[in-house]
Amino acid sequence: GKSSATYEIALTVDPLPEWAVGTFDGEAFGGYIETPLPNGTVALTIAANGKISGKILKDGNTWTLAAESFERAEGRESPEKLAFHAMVIGKANKEVVTNVIEVTAGTASAHYRGVVSGWPAGAPAVYPAWTVYQNLWKRADTKADMPVIKKDIKIDHELGGDANKKLTLAFKKDGAVVFSGKIDGVSVSVSSQLVWVERGHAGRVALPDGWVVTLYVPPKPTAKPPFDGWCETFPVDLPTDEQNIVTEVIFDGND
Repeated sequence: GKSSATYEIALTVDPLPEWAVGTFDGEAFGGYIETPLPNGTVALTIAANGKISGKILKDGNTWTLAAESFERAEGRESPEKLAFHAMVIGKANKEVVTNVIEVTAGTASAHYRGVVSGWPAGAPAVYPAWTVYQNLWKRADTKADMPVIKKDIKIDHELGGDANKKLTLAFKKDGAVVFSGKIDGVSVSVSSQLVWVERGHAGRVALPDGWVVTLYVPPKPTAKPPFDGWCETFPVDLPTDEQNIVTEVIFDGND
């Protein structure tokens, strides 16, 4: 009825591990993980206090992502399986959507640690699924193993062989990728990041591991005609010599 009771609750707050903090870059997927959508994740940042911020491109809109806190996933106590969950809120104009994300150490492979995956928490969701990976050049436990790009390597590339979609890409020593040019007549100048992807298997088909870069250009509604934005993920090969110095960059298997 109207009686009262007092309870004592013990609350433990653990710091997030190193692999769960920092900037993540990656791609978004449709119904099957091996089929990237033509628009995808751009950047997601997780602060040491658990706050999440970032942006993605969806349906011609730039969505801002935000979340305030993580909770430890039950039943994942070993270092290789430890995971944290958070509810992410996405906003574009007046529409608000939600996604649950999981930050996980992944497998024992150092390249794969610090993976973020997402799945719908309600309809409509930001994406059916999305996966992003950390910048391995900036992590204390992986940066020493990264390929060394001693000076900027530049590549000219026509997207799909279309002269109206021509970019110049510069690959930099910290894995950053700066690209500029024109897409459908609209001038673009943006930066991105090389990330290492371990794809595993889709059914019985082995998917290739390797470096990728997600190139993203936000919408420009004031352009004439209006530009809906563009995002696509490309494979990148980084041949190296015996000292792990990059001798060339092969973009999209060709240039």
